[in-house]
Amino acid sequence: MDRLAAAAPALAAPAPAPSGPPPGFYTDPQGLAPMRWWDGYAWTEHTTSAPPQ
Repeated sequence: MDRLAAAAPALAAPAPAPSGPPPGFYTDPQGLAPMRWWDGYAWTEHTTSAPPQ
């Protein structure tokens, strides 16, 4: 095995492409708040009563 190849750090796999709508506030799917932030990958803990204007 090549010494340089053995010493080189492994590259991290790229993040998966978002599967769904773009990031933004949407109706909370859990019904716990009027709107919840979707970050493009998953629902977050950020909620609001109305989307920012």
